[in-house]
Amino acid sequence: MEAPEEILWKRIKITALGLFCFLVVFSFFLPMWLARVKAQPIAFSHARHAGVRQISCVFCHTGVLKGDMAGVPSVKDCMQCHQVVRPDSPEVQKIQEHWDKGTPIEWFKVYNLPQHVHFSHRAHVSKGIECKTCHGDLTHMDVVRREVDLNMGKCVSCHRENKAPDDCTICHR
Repeated sequence: MEAPEEILWKRIKITALGLFCFLVVFSFFLPMWLARVKAQPIAFSHARHAGVRQISCVFCHTGVLKGDMAGVPSVKDCMQCHQVVRPDSPEVQKIQEHWDKGTPIEWFKVYNLPQHVHFSHRAHVSKGIECKTCHGDLTHMDVVRREVDLNMGKCVSCHRENKAPDDCTICHR
């Protein structure tokens, strides 16, 4: 028969091991949980548009060529195609409602950088960096989710590997 102290130490070890396992699993899933995506006001399939139809990201996200922000397409941008492409679809009808009312679609951001970080899409696109480098392969996503964890370490590593500028003031303003 084991002494009470030995039983106590076994229980402490088992509890500590269980707590350690929980923390490992928790730390793995926490970033995914924090990055969970709210349901967008209109279902939009990047898999259909960018994948099946092979529509370039730049066709809808014109901001990447003009400035720092990629931006989301305006209702007008959507209606350029959807006045004739699937106009009876329930999701296109939602776009049509915004068009008729003259109101923007309030999309939820999936990738959001801190305010003190400056990022220029134009600078990256002009260097030939593909969108999927930072955003993941959206051509297979019906619902966009954060597939790439954008953090300072990832950006610095990429800049160093590609001999891009790594002066802090380029991004931190």
